[in-house]
Amino acid sequence: KFDGKGRVISNLIVNLPGQDYVGVFGMITGGAEIKNFTVDNTCSFSGKAFVAVIGGSKDAGGKIITIDGIGCEATITGSAQNIAGIYGVNMGSTAIPLISNCYVTGKITGARESGAITGWAQKGTISNCYSIAEVVGSDGADKDFHRGSPTTINCYTLTGVQGTTAITEEDLASGKLTYLLNGMNRNQSDIRFVQTLEENNYPVLSGAKQVYFYCCDGI
Repeated sequence: KFDGKGRVISNLIVNLPGQDYVGVFGMITGGAEIKNFTVDNTCSFSGKAFVAVIGGSKDAGGKIITIDGIGCEATITGSAQNIAGIYGVNMGSTAIPLISNCYVTGKITGARESGAITGWAQKGTISNCYSIAEVVGSDGADKDFHRGSPTTINCYTLTGVQGTTAITEEDLASGKLTYLLNGMNRNQSDIRFVQTLEENNYPVLSGAKQVYFYCCDGI
């Protein structure tokens, strides 16, 4: 188990072009719980296959992997398959990945089965996440949020692919997306995303000095 307690990782450069499973965590297995940190835009990761904040999982034995509250603003690059922002590969589809409250804004470059949130996830759920990342090397522009068949719940992209809801640049800048990700919670209790409108052009998990304000349709 790892709990980053909302901290931000900066200036982390990992350059291992011949290596698989590259990330803050290279490989995890069933029962792992990784949560609550952001890798900012001063960071970069490069490898061969399975490169992400969490490179991937292997021999998970059908157990749940919990990934919650992770932000990826870093540049992620790989020369082979399954490159992603958050989670690279569910090797052998032996894990049940539950991914929630995550976001990706950095550029993702890889080969087949690459995506913004995950490479090959196959199963599990992706909930309350968003991506505005540029993805190069996916299996098509309509398949660049995740690969495999995880269930997508309350997730957002600029293009509305793979069960996500389409958002605009104005939705990002105005605080509307932050409002939606927090369940349209007006009293701002138990919120996961924050945004200082004058400083942040998109919702973040940590580092904002004040919470957002957004109002629409008289709410």
